[in-house]
Parts: sequence; structure tokens; C-alpha cells
Amino acid sequence: MQINVITQSVGVEETLGACTAEQPIDADITLPDYCPDIRRVLKCLVTPRITAVQTAGDRATADGSAGVCVIYTDEQGNVCCFEQTYPFSKYAELKGADENCCVNVRAYTQYANCRAVSPRRLDIHAVVSVAFCISGVKQEEIITGAEGAGIQLRCCDSRTASLIACTETAFPMSETVPLPEGDPAVSNVLSAQAAALAQEIKVISNKLLVKGELTVSAVCRGENGEIFGFGHSMPISQIINLEGIDEDCTCCVSLPVTSLEVLPKADQAGDNRLIDISVRVGAGVKAYRELSLPVVTDAYSVCCNLETKSRNIDFSVIADRFSDTFTCRSTQDLPEAKQILALWCSDLSKSVSQDSDGVIISGELTLHFLYSDAEEQPCYAQRQASYEYRRSVRKCGELSLSPCIEITAANAACASGSAEVRVEMHISGCIFDSVRCKTVTSIECADTESKKSGGAALTVYFADAGEEIWDIARRYNTTVEAVEQENGITGETVAQKCMLLIPGV
Repeated sequence: MQINVITQSVGVEETLGACTAEQPIDADITLPDYCPDIRRVLKCLVTPRITAVQTAGDRATADGSAGVCVIYTDEQGNVCCFEQTYPFSKYAELKGADENCCVNVRAYTQYANCRAVSPRRLDIHAVVSVAFCISGVKQEEIITGAEGAGIQLRCCDSRTASLIACTETAFPMSETVPLPEGDPAVSNVLSAQAAALAQEIKVISNKLLVKGELTVSAVCRGENGEIFGFGHSMPISQIINLEGIDEDCTCCVSLPVTSLEVLPKADQAGDNRLIDISVRVGAGVKAYRELSLPVVTDAYSVCCNLETKSRNIDFSVIADRFSDTFTCRSTQDLPEAKQILALWCSDLSKSVSQDSDGVIISGELTLHFLYSDAEEQPCYAQRQASYEYRRSVRKCGELSLSPCIEITAANAACASGSAEVRVEMHISGCIFDSVRCKTVTSIECADTESKKSGGAALTVYFADAGEEIWDIARRYNTTVEAVEQENGITGETVAQKCMLLIPGV
């Protein structure tokens, strides 16, 4: 017997491969003549940057560099800085890749150690990890109907967010900015951070217009040893090609900064009163279209025996799309600090949990303090701070979220042997609400012969309250419509204990 199965395609994200490659940084550095002698190393910062990602066949190659910045004090107690860059290139074999796949590459520092061998020499050991992840859109066929061979279907109406397309791309941004009046000329940039925020997303046919803002902050050392902060913002306006999207799609966008370089530059007078900013911003886009479809949860035939296969499938919808600001406050023990010279943050971790009200995003970040003690000597300290952000969401099932968190500002002030810290963060993402449903994934006739009838034209059945009409009809190889029509009842269950007449087919 012939059964015509009706299906509908639903796009889901599929991870095709992931791996991590390590890049050691081992350096024996002799300071150039223009750098003063080392009295004490305060901090060694190793900042990896991804400058280009290329894919060819099953191989992805990431080119980048590791910027090593050693902050130290000289014999006079002044804060000094030495910087050096080490290029690297790492690749990963990613089987199953094609031209439509998304290759995501992120670099981070595992550890960094620095030792002053002599007043002019530094011994540096560090390890940078380059993480590759490849993903794509997989079409999953959902059975929404079937015809022929007297087939009976049990369906439930479901909604799901079908992944239409995804992409990982990047774009450069650069600008040379003059220092504000009153700031000294810059000798070195001790640390720099950047955050790219998407503020407006507009979908045009096969294109996505993203507008936003890039904020850059840096800790600078003046030519006379002063420590001061620098901040600048740049507008973002990018058009991203994404085949298959239209105005009915919902797009989730992340803009991670994968490379940042902030350097002092001489102006026409020869003074370092210009700041040269070079940034590489990644753009991760996932486009979804909401679908409503009848999902087959059970099936049988009054004419033949069926072979069916079922499995649990999660049907997810976008419950909330948000972009919010959040302030993390903490009090850190710094008994020796008299004045905070600079504060910056790194190593932000994040985890997502949920309660009855919605989602909880929490984690930790590392605080880097550059301060002066009671003897006016510069010192460095590192502390951990925790944060927690809650968002209320109406839900039907399990919530899931991959949040994007960017640090936009950080400041601290001394207060009785401690530091009052305030870190401003921007949190955004799409929250998915998933409902798990047992779904029929395959329907076939088990044999070519017709199912034999029980012989009775009418069967008397005593039903209990709450019994489902579907189960009764299936047990006696008839249809739900026949049972309802014969007994003049409506609804999916028996309202109260009663006698039913079950017609044969």
C-alpha cells in the first residue's frame, strides 16, 4: 500500500567541527637603548589578535599576532613600558566544510610569565590558544502530514524558529585621533580595550544593514611619566550579504573585537599628540524565520500495519531579543593604595542559568589596578570581581541563550584601604524558549497485505473519565471521527465514565 508522507524543512544549526591550536611565545628580550633600566616588573600583558581568517577546502587558517607589553618601574620609580609583537599563523583541519559554512576563530591567552634576568633583559614565556569552530545550517525534515492506506494522524500545532542562514565575517576600522587639549604627549599605551555595539539592525532582501558604535579606551603614559586615560568612539555602518533573508526574518548579531592596536603618533610639530587606532571587528549573524506547522506525534492505519520511528525534537522560538546595559559594583581590598592611577579589565567569563522568572547571566572578570602607595611608588594588583544579571522572560519550556557581553567603561576610587569599583557592561542576545515534543520521523507500511477486520460492526466499550478518544480508536482499529460521530461527543478525552459504541471500519 502506498503512503504519501508530507514534510516541511526546518533549518537548525549544526556544529561540524571544533579544535584548538596552541601558540607558544618564548622570548629573551634585551631592552633598546631608549628604554630605562628595569627596577621592578609590575605586569606582563600578552594580547592575541586575529588579523585574517582564510578557508580553503577542509582547512581554515588564522593569521594573527601576540602583542607583549611589559609594564615596569625604573630606578626613579617612574612607570615605563616596553612593547613587542610576535606574528603567528595557525591552521585547523575542519572536515565537512563548504562555502556556506561559518568559521569562527577566537584567540585568548592561557598564561603569561615574565622575569627580569637583569636590568636590561627580560625572559618571557606565554601560551596563546586559537580556537576554531565551524558550523552550518542543516535542513531537518519534519513530518506534517500523510495520505493513503487509511492512515490516521495525531498532530499538535507547533511553532519553531527555522535557521535560514548564518555567516561569520569581519571588517576593519581605523582612525587617527588628536589628543584633547590639556593631555600630555603620549610615550606609551599601557593597555587598550574596545567594544563594538550593534544599535540598529535592518533587513533588506538578501542584505543586512548594521549600525552601531565602537568605543575605544586606553591607559596612556605621558612623556613625563603621567598616567592618564584616553577614550574615543567611532560609528559603525556595515552591509552584510546574507542569502535567503528578507523582512520577515529575525536576525541575531554579535560584533566581537578580534584585533585592536592603539599606538601614539607624532603630529606635525613632532610631538606624540595623535592616537592611531586600528580595529578588526567580527560580525556573527544568524537569521531565523518563525514557522507554524502541524507536527505528527503518532500514527496508525486502519488498513495495514505501520512501521513508525519517533524521537524527541526541541522546537524553539525566540522568546526575547534584548540589548541592555548593566553596572557591576564591587569593593576590593587594596590596603596599600593611596591613589588609583588606572584600572582595566580582562578575562570575562560567563554562564547562563534559569529560574522561574527567566534567565540569570553570571560570571567573573579580572580587575587590573595600577596605583600609587603611601610613598608615591607605583604598584600593580590583580583582583577578581563577580557579576550577575537577571532578565524576566515568559516561557513555556527550557530557555537557552548565548549572550554577548562587552565592557564599555571601568573606574575605581580609593576608600579607607579599599577600592570602590564600577564596571559598566553591555549585554545582548536572543533568548530561545524550547519545548520538547516526541515526533514521528518515519512512516512505512509493514506489509503488503490488508489488515484483517475484527468482524464486529459495533463494539460496546465502557470508558473511564479522562481516557483519550485517540487511544480508544487506535485500540479498536477505527477512526476518531467515527467514534465521535457514533456517540455524539466532541473533545480529545472522555468527560465522564460512560458506555461508548465503537463502530468497525
